Amino acid sequence: MGAAVKSLSCEAVPLAPPGGFSSLPDPPVSTDALSSSVLTLIAERIDSVAQLEVLLFMRDRRDRAWTGREVAGELRISPTWTEDQLALHTRRALLAREGSAYRYSPPPDVAGAVDDLSAAYQTRPVAVVTAIYTKPDRTIQNFADAFRLRRGQPDEGPPRGEGHG
Repeated sequence: MGAAVKSLSCEAVPLAPPGGFSSLPDPPVSTDALSSSVLTLIAERIDSVAQLEVLLFMRDRRDRAWTGREVAGELRISPTWTEDQLALHTRRALLAREGSAYRYSPPPDVAGAVDDLSAAYQTRPVAVVTAIYTKPDRTIQNFADAFRLRRGQPDEGPPRGEGHG
């Protein structure tokens, strides 16, 4: 009883393009599907996805005030960081402080934009994340603005009669 053994050919099949996957360009992700109110809200008041998650948690549970420790426990994140984010959202007029707790309380026009942002995050999460992380960093922009010359004011340089010469 001899069993015939077939020889299998193991030709190398490339699993990645030449140069690897890192050589491929990232597919473009458009934020065009996001409304101008959502883009403005992100630009002015949202700095990270984690910060957005804290805001949307508070929005979805607006029926009561929450402490930083309670929010941190629900989201399983650092209580210290959470407290900082709640305070920041309060300074940005998205939450109101009630003793040691916070409640979702933006002005009506901003509340509408947050509602739109929540809906966009559910239906187009990649576009929302892209909008958050591709916006210019305000601290870098503020630093750069400090060196910008005002239009119409020439750079006078050192006073005349001083300097090299």
